[in-house]
Amino acid sequence: MQSTKRNQHEPQAANQALQPRSGDVEVPASEWTSFLDSFSLQHEGWLATISATSGPQKSVKVRNARLECITTTELDERRHIRIVMLGDDNDHLIHEVSNPVGLTSKRNLSGADEGLDITCADGSITSLRFRVAAVPETLDGVLTDMHSTDTKHPYEALPDCGRNRYE
Repeated sequence: MQSTKRNQHEPQAANQALQPRSGDVEVPASEWTSFLDSFSLQHEGWLATISATSGPQKSVKVRNARLECITTTELDERRHIRIVMLGDDNDHLIHEVSNPVGLTSKRNLSGADEGLDITCADGSITSLRFRVAAVPETLDGVLTDMHSTDTKHPYEALPDCGRNRYE
């Protein structure tokens, strides 16, 4: 009798496994700062593109630059999210997102990080997408060591992105 019960439940489990599931994660506003600190550490140096969508209009703001950091700030009683990237000439490219009301970590069905979506109060969405979706642990040691003590780290020129991890 037990084998009959098990067989009745197996098709349900198989059907549930076949249903698509989104890997996206909505980040509560109270956790944005700690989430973005962690996200920045995990994805530092990854190639990414930033685009902004407002209604039917979509524009690319930064294309295929290395992610340096993402931080939150409070200015004029409004929250801002600052994305700092490193361009081809080692120039810092800064994209400021004003009045964010939503933050979504975009992941594919296998859990690999694809990027972030930041929704603003006006309904616009700023998207950061990595050139390659990957689980951060699979890239350990692949990127050049950006924490070398021989040269100044780019964060030293940007106090809003500075973290004690480089001392």
